[in-house]
Amino acid sequence: MYQHILVCIDGSEVSPLVLEHAIDVAGRHAAKIHVANVVDTRNWPSFENLTQTEEQLKQAAHAKAEEAVKQFIEKSGLPETQFDVIVEAGSPRSIITKKIAKDVGADLIIIGASSVRGLDHLVVGSVASAVLRTATCDVLVVRRP
Repeated sequence: MYQHILVCIDGSEVSPLVLEHAIDVAGRHAAKIHVANVVDTRNWPSFENLTQTEEQLKQAAHAKAEEAVKQFIEKSGLPETQFDVIVEAGSPRSIITKKIAKDVGADLIIIGASSVRGLDHLVVGSVASAVLRTATCDVLVVRRP
């Protein structure tokens, strides 16, 4: 049923659970796992007083996110070839569904409900909520136990 599973991790405490669910579902469907991390650049500080350029900051954030993703994959104990690592910069709310999911042909997105803020998002986090509203494929939201 599923051939391309997009797994969205953000380094939070729910991220290992998200990856565990993805490995379980992928094993039952012989699916490829695309592990994505979106470096949120929406609230970056003004670059006027910084010594690094915006591009240098993006490269450093990209390298850090890519390393975090690779650590999750190593912990899984599965061959790295079963995973496709994707790191993007921008707004996670839009990049996940409008770019990454389309690029990989995702038929399932697995995301964590990790950052619950405010009264509007008591059920799921704002990024997970946006993905649920805008995805054109199935979405599995993983919660902390």
